[in-house]
Amino acid sequence: MVSDEITTWVVLAGASGARIYEHHRHGKSFKLQHELSHPEGRLKVHDLVTDKPGHYGAGAATGAFTQDHDPKDNENTRFAKEVADYLDHARATNQFDELIVIMPPHFYGLFEKHTHDPLQKKIARHIMKDYMNFSEHELLKEIFPEQDI
Repeated sequence: MVSDEITTWVVLAGASGARIYEHHRHGKSFKLQHELSHPEGRLKVHDLVTDKPGHYGAGAATGAFTQDHDPKDNENTRFAKEVADYLDHARATNQFDELIVIMPPHFYGLFEKHTHDPLQKKIARHIMKDYMNFSEHELLKEIFPEQDI
């Protein structure tokens, strides 16, 4: 007998971490599958930079070098890639059938840059909001209001 049960992963992510839940509609189960921690996402820019910008002096002209990139954005980009890589590996090993991705807009943009077409095709729905502080019950009510879980 072939099961028509669809395994949905609900990916809740932001700069400070990610939680991945597994959901089965018919069985009405919802459980934490995996958690990725990213404490660097909570750090201030000055905590991410190892030293101050260098200075230059050429005759009467002096000044300070500035950073080309925002260290916080670089760190968030690195973590968004880590989340995308984890999900792509899970996709390649058939751990889920579809994804519901919930991320703040800026983080979703960083994440989307690192997702390839096969993973993009698995995204059934994306919600561009920050629900990282929601309890499991609040999250379920928000994304599956039609289900009595």
